[in-house]
Amino acid sequence: MIGGSRQTYKKRKSDQLIFPITVRQVERIIQKAREQIKLKKKVTPHWLRHTSATLAILHGASLQQVQETLGHSRITTTQRYLHTVEQMEKAAPDYVEDYLKEIF
Repeated sequence: MIGGSRQTYKKRKSDQLIFPITVRQVERIIQKAREQIKLKKKVTPHWLRHTSATLAILHGASLQQVQETLGHSRITTTQRYLHTVEQMEKAAPDYVEDYLKEIF
């Protein structure tokens, strides 16, 4: 377990870090991974957070589950992800149709 024993982990205060690394270190790790796989799209910790929440909703997680995971104090903040999911679901048939047109 990162950060100590199970007992230490359970006693962790809400303002203590779970992982002893800085935001900048996370950004460097993501940048290095992006360069290694030659990904042109800029990937940020926030982009990964947003993608994770969106995929969770797409795969059946409730808004309350996503709210808790992200630490949002208001459900209205989490509801923004529903809009993203709805846009993706509406765009999917058009995307598939356009893709099939390119193949055939």
